[in-house]
Formats: sequence, C-alpha cells, structure tokens
Amino acid sequence: MCGIAGAYLKETKGRFPIREMTDILRHRGPDDEGYVLIDPRTSSCSERAGKETRPELQLESIEHPWPDNVQLIFGHRRLAIIDLSPAAHQPMTDRKRKFWITYNGEIYNYRELRSELEKQGSVFRSDSDTEVILEAYQAWGEDCLHKLNGMWAFALWDSEKKVLFCSRDRFGVKPFYYTQSRGNFYFASEIKALLELPGVRKEFSEEAVFDYLAFALHNRASRTFFSGICSLEPGSKLILDLSGEIQISRWYFFPENIGITPYSSNTPIEFAERLGDAVRLRLRSDVQVGSCLSGGLDSSSIVMLAARETKLPIQTFTSCFKNLRYDERKFVGAVMNKIKAHSHFVFPDGQRFWEEWPQLIYQQEEPFGSTSIYAQWCVMREAAWSKIPVLLDGQGGDELLAGYLRYRRNRAVGLLLQGDRRGFPLALANPKAFAFFGFHFMPPSLCAAMARSAAQCSGYLNKDFLRRHFDRTEEWVIERGLSQRNLSEALKSDFLDYSLPALLRYEDKNSMRFSVETRLPFLDYRLVEWVFGLEDAAKIDAHSTKRILREGMQGILPEEIRLRSDKMGFVTPEAEWLSGGASFLSELFRESSKSEIGQWIKTEKIARIAKNGGPWNQFIWRAINLELWMKVFFSTKSETNHENSLYQSVLSS
Repeated sequence: MCGIAGAYLKETKGRFPIREMTDILRHRGPDDEGYVLIDPRTSSCSERAGKETRPELQLESIEHPWPDNVQLIFGHRRLAIIDLSPAAHQPMTDRKRKFWITYNGEIYNYRELRSELEKQGSVFRSDSDTEVILEAYQAWGEDCLHKLNGMWAFALWDSEKKVLFCSRDRFGVKPFYYTQSRGNFYFASEIKALLELPGVRKEFSEEAVFDYLAFALHNRASRTFFSGICSLEPGSKLILDLSGEIQISRWYFFPENIGITPYSSNTPIEFAERLGDAVRLRLRSDVQVGSCLSGGLDSSSIVMLAARETKLPIQTFTSCFKNLRYDERKFVGAVMNKIKAHSHFVFPDGQRFWEEWPQLIYQQEEPFGSTSIYAQWCVMREAAWSKIPVLLDGQGGDELLAGYLRYRRNRAVGLLLQGDRRGFPLALANPKAFAFFGFHFMPPSLCAAMARSAAQCSGYLNKDFLRRHFDRTEEWVIERGLSQRNLSEALKSDFLDYSLPALLRYEDKNSMRFSVETRLPFLDYRLVEWVFGLEDAAKIDAHSTKRILREGMQGILPEEIRLRSDKMGFVTPEAEWLSGGASFLSELFRESSKSEIGQWIKTEKIARIAKNGGPWNQFIWRAINLELWMKVFFSTKSETNHENSLYQSVLSS
C-alpha cells in the first residue's frame, strides 16, 4: 500500500518536481521512497533516492543533476505490508529493465499467481506482490488484469511497446487521479499532489458543486470537484503513447445476468464459504492485521470468520459514543465474548471535530456526506497509534447485500412491475415505493418538472445557478429513476456509480492519512459476481434485509447480532455536534456577502441557521461543508501549512 506519482512530459524541461509530489503523499507510505527517471525513446533509466530511501539500496539522490532527455518520471512512497525487505523497493523493474512499475495496492492471490508464473519460467527476486504484477504483465500482457484478485492503481512503463499502461482495480478501491496540461500528463494517488504542479490550474467544477448541493451527489464517474483533474474510473485502463495521445477504456465489465439464479437451501452455506475465503486471502500480510468492528452484521461476520483463520487475538477498533442512542458496545461485546480479541474503543468528540474539520476536508480533498467521516478518521488514527497497519473492514456489504432500508422499496417496485402480489405488503410498509413505481409510467415532461422541483432545495439555491443546470438535472433524474426498477438494478447502480464509490474514497483518504491499509472482503470480485447473480429474494425477503448473510452466518454470529434489525449504520450525533459549533459557524458565515458559496446559495439563510444553532438538515450540512472546502482549497490565506494552521486560516479568512 503506497502513494504513487509521475509524469510524462511532452518535451524535456530539466528537473521536474517529483519529490515535492511524493512529499505530499508521504502519509501514504512513510517506510521508503523511490524514483526513476526515464528517456522513453532510448529506454535509458536512472534510479534515484530520496531522504527516506533505504540506505542499503545505495541509489544516487534525486537532487543530483538529472540526465538529458528525461520525459517519463515515476515517484513512490511505500507502506511496507508484504515483503518488508529492500527487495520490494519501488519503482520496481524486471530483471532485464524493460518494464517499470509504480504501484499502490495489494494482490491477495499473489502466491497462487507466483506459483503459476514460476511454472512458466518466471524467476523472482523478491517475495512481493509488486513483482508478481510485473511478471504477470510480461507473461499475459494486459490480460493479466483479469487474473488479479485485489485492489490496485498502477502505472507501468513498457519499453517494448513504448507505452505507459495505467490500470485501476475492478471496483475502484484504490485511487488514480490524472490531468493534462500543455501536452504533459500527470498522475498521482491524491489530487493535492497535482494541484502543486506548475501549469495545473486550481479551479472548482460548478457542475460538481451543483450536483452535490442539489442531489447530494458525491461521486461523478471520472469527474472530480476540480476542473481538469480526472479520476480513472474503476475497472478501467489508460494507455499513453510517445505522442502523448491517451486512450481510456474499460477492461472489466460487470456481469449482465444479475438477479436470476434461484435461491436454495445450499445457497447460504456456499455464501459463508465464499466470504470465508475472501477473509482468508485478506489476512495475508507480513505485518499484523486487525479489523474494524461495529455492532452490525458485516464487520461482525468478518471478525468471526477471521478468528477462525488466526491463532493470535484479533485487534478490533470500534467507534463509540457516550450518548447510548449512537453507541453499539453491547453488540460488540457479544462478538468479544465468542472469540479472543483485543478491543480498542475510540470516542469521537464533537469539540475536537471542530478543531480537526479543516484538516479532514484537506485530506478528503472533495466535499463529503456527513460527520460520520470524522468517526472513521478517529478509528483509523487509533489503529495507527496502536501500530496495527492493516485493518479488515465491512465496506461494501450494504450495497452488495441490500443492507439499507431504502432497498426494500426497490424490492417492492420490482415485484409490482412484475405483477407479483408480494410487492404490496412491502410497498405499504415503504410508501415511497409507490412514487418509484409511478415514475416508470410518467411522461418525460413530468419527470423534468419533478427534477426542477427537487433541485429547488427549499429555496436555498440562487435562480441563475439553477437555470444553468436544469438540462443536466432532467437527464440525471430520469437516469437515476430508471435504475430503480428492481432491487438488483438499484444495487448495481449504487455499487458502481453512487453510494459505494464515494464510501471507498472516504475510506482510502481517511485510512491512508494515518498510514493504515484497509482490506474489504465483501468486495472480492468472485463473491460480488456470485451474489449479484442471485435472485433478489436472496437479499431481501418479507421479513429482513441481508437474508443470505443472516442465514449463512447462522451458528457463527451471535444471535443477537444475526437477527438484529435496528442497525444504525456508521452514524454520529451530528445534530448535537453542529449545534455545539455555533461559534465556529457564525464566524464562518460572519459576512454573508463574502461567503465563498454566495455565488450559488442564499447564504443569509445559512448564516441565520448557523447563528441559531439549527435546525439542521442534510442540505445545510452540505452547504457549510462546501463553504469550508472552498476556503481550504481556494482561499489564499489557507494555501500554506495546511496540517498546522488550517483551523486558524479558516477563521481569519
């Protein structure tokens, strides 16, 4: 797990600020540092060291004079998880120095792939999964991606084909950002490493701002909140040739036949076996592996299955609250009573949230959905303090297994559209299902009117702002509505386009801020494809959500967890915290006319609510979060010394 950065320059321009880029990414990989400078036309290369490069590698400093004709540059910051020796140093090359890679991620089936490659004649110099990718690419070319089970983002230089080959894992667990400027191509694990480059303009995307405010959209495929900076989409590859031309295409396609395999008495047993194997693979590490643990089904299942695979007590990390309405320690205790575990309880604090909120925004880089992101931040920090650099986590379980209550209405709509009477009891229990059902019979003009009405946001948005984006609003609302025709389609939409991509971004940024790697068993692609193939009844029946998980974990999970129906999700006392920050918010909106978001929102309303300490709603949260995001990234007083003075700079802006 690491931070990667690099550039392809149209013309040689002397020294490029690659060290500065990787310094910004140091939190992602504090264990080692490396660089390679390449002349892509002759394939000559020069490995370089930084201040934190392992000294036994005996590499020349990146500060020394550069060779002529350097156009391709890789930088790397390493978090050592598999093969802790200098042999796993990156950027890494093959024995003949024809291929170079800078890679962020983990390939969980690297041992099996290594054995397969050795039978074909590959010779390995390290025990790392990085070298497995290099050898796999040489053996199978781009098709090697289909053999990888893991999470990754990498850039690989192929001196034979004279192309830069970049790839991102199937579901986008690991990030890959890129931009182009004046014919040059730059990439990095985080946006902030690109913002510091000369020639890269720092501009917000008004489209992203509108979608965030009007529809709470946090993920927009390849588009970020920064104009001109893109995210390589999950399951995609990017190829750049010496002319600087880029070709982007998908290498992974989600199965089409979803929701059709019948549910049988053996299905839950097979599910438990598949999930257990996903957990087993993700326990592979040369450092200690712990786990996040809430009181819910997903993380509890992972911890119980992991306990079967390891002799050591599992280190678990839980977010807790003194307000028992949000606290789940009694359910965590049920897991602890069944296995050997060492529990770490962290108590996110509302006052400290206000102190750290600007830092959190700086690390997240894009506006986020709620204060629950701060609770996750605190859990990752506790793991780092406890020297547990790898955590298992249940991310993806809700989108895979229909854990959110809102999915019951999608199940109802699917049944109603099929003329199945079982849909009526579900719809009566979820009245919004009738609106979703009726949507499919509405003329486009009525859908457009609904879109405009929804985007009004209770009169908060400025009319000119609304008018500029109405056309896109209609298109999105219709597209989103059509993806809700049944449970499988709604899950696929959230899994690939909406809910899960945003959650994965939050988790990557939070965990890597504290040099912690998280591994997600529910996103093992073998499990995902198999579960999506099952009929909707495998996820939601007449009585409960996550049917297959509840039935598959019978005899493994404590019954009070397996049968619970009151799981809150990863929540915080948000209204209490926001009310407690009245002084901060009043200062933030002290002069409405100078507000950063005043160009889009009637900020006097926001200022009045902030001053009075509520009432709060999701739109108000998005507005104040966006205001601080604008101050952190676009206000001149907050562009320096982010880690130490963000809070003060926001208040003084």
